[in-house]
Amino acid sequence: MGISAGAANQTSYRINLNFSSNDQMIIVYSTRREIEWLCNELSEWAGIQAQPWP
Repeated sequence: MGISAGAANQTSYRINLNFSSNDQMIIVYSTRREIEWLCNELSEWAGIQAQPWP
């Protein structure tokens, strides 16, 4: 599973989730705090290292 996050515009952020099993991509728009929390939770669940937020 791959996780990437970044700014969608000046007030919202996005997260892309890529699953190798079926190449799904899910994009969620939310606040930076919620996206950071979700990235950390997903990283722990998937057993991968989260990349530092720029």
